[in-house]
Amino acid sequence: MTTQTSAIPAVIDYLVATLTASLTEVRVIDGPGITDDSAENWLFIGVDDPDSDSAPTAAEAESDWSALGARQRREDIVVHCAAISYSGDDVMKTVRDTAFVTAAGVEKAIVADPTLAGAVLYATFGGVSAVRQNTNDQGVEAWALFTVRARARLTAT
Repeated sequence: MTTQTSAIPAVIDYLVATLTASLTEVRVIDGPGITDDSAENWLFIGVDDPDSDSAPTAAEAESDWSALGARQRREDIVVHCAAISYSGDDVMKTVRDTAFVTAAGVEKAIVADPTLAGAVLYATFGGVSAVRQNTNDQGVEAWALFTVRARARLTAT
């Protein structure tokens, strides 16, 4: 008997691959990432807080049996993401708008393929849940924290 434990890995893999290809002006990172890259626009897939000192939460899920016989489960998935934009100047509006443009690119990709290449029954853009803005001696930054939500059917065969 083969059992599909979760669709989370497939959802994250799809998002990373698809968004790396489609958001060419953005550095797409799977997880928190370790880099000294000087990119100004970032998209972290599977990260609820890129600045956290502890391990970020990549995704969460709940599942329940969708039929008798313990052969199918319905899984509701939430993948955490962060779009971050930096600039060496002092114009907050520019970086805030750019972070939202990156988030909109994620939404556009999901609308174009709501099953994420068959990985789930459907996916949706969960919306921006928080915006962070900061300035320092190197410029300004803005973060748009958001989620991607999906529903999958897991089967045992």
